[in-house]
Amino acid sequence: MKRVLVTGARGFIGQHTLPFLESKGFEVSVSSGVDVLDQKAMQALLQAVKPTHLLHLAWYAKPPQYWHSPVNFSWVKASLDLLEAFIGQGGKRAVFAGTCAEYDWQYGLCKEYETPCQPNTVYGTAKYALSLLAEAMAKQHNLSFASGRIFFLFGPHEYRERLISGLICHVLTQQKFTLNSAYQIRDFMYVKDVASALVALLDSEVSGSVNIGSGEVMRVGDLAHLLAQKLKAEPWINEERPAQKTNMIVVPELTRLFNEVNWRPAYTLDQALDETILWWKEHVSHG
Repeated sequence: MKRVLVTGARGFIGQHTLPFLESKGFEVSVSSGVDVLDQKAMQALLQAVKPTHLLHLAWYAKPPQYWHSPVNFSWVKASLDLLEAFIGQGGKRAVFAGTCAEYDWQYGLCKEYETPCQPNTVYGTAKYALSLLAEAMAKQHNLSFASGRIFFLFGPHEYRERLISGLICHVLTQQKFTLNSAYQIRDFMYVKDVASALVALLDSEVSGSVNIGSGEVMRVGDLAHLLAQKLKAEPWINEERPAQKTNMIVVPELTRLFNEVNWRPAYTLDQALDETILWWKEHVSHG
């Protein structure tokens, strides 16, 4: 029996992982109601569940504060404590949520183990340090471990402060939206596909860092205008040219995800945007 403990199961990504886990035959337990930062509480949960697998998604993610919050350091310690306790209970396989912010973005194309990791935020530094330490701990204890480096995601339940949700909400409430990232090139991925990819990674034997992206790359401004067309609201978006052309291209190389994990997106960008718009139309008036 494959028994998985999911942290952050009520979160933006986590809530979408549960049906994918169940479809792959996992017996699912979640950390909901337990403070992941509480070491003793998590140890007790692990003792009760005795999971064979661990999918660790919980983290502080309130934008924009999470980029430089000192809380990131607490999450590094809590995550290592969690992994140690998981190993102590006989765990076999763990996957942690990483981030594209671990990379040095000046390189544009980000490839695992080739592109330098030189994060310039506390969040990116914490996630990178955790991946290194967790990999070292896993090797020491013969644990199968992987980290999914998530790039730019969107979808229902997202914070309004994020790009796509913010743009949709501004248009739906007839507020002007100034886009200062229009000339950046990014890989945008639907949150349900992110969840699916992480579950596929967990259910595989692939180890180390794996980029999580869609493979569909486009200019942020073009994405914004596609959204505006869908919302019939072109005039509500203003583009501003960047004063400095830095980090213009940040996209993942996806050979490991596509060929080793053997995963592909289920959603086209059009389908994902349509679902996201529909969700916000139903929720935007409720704050």
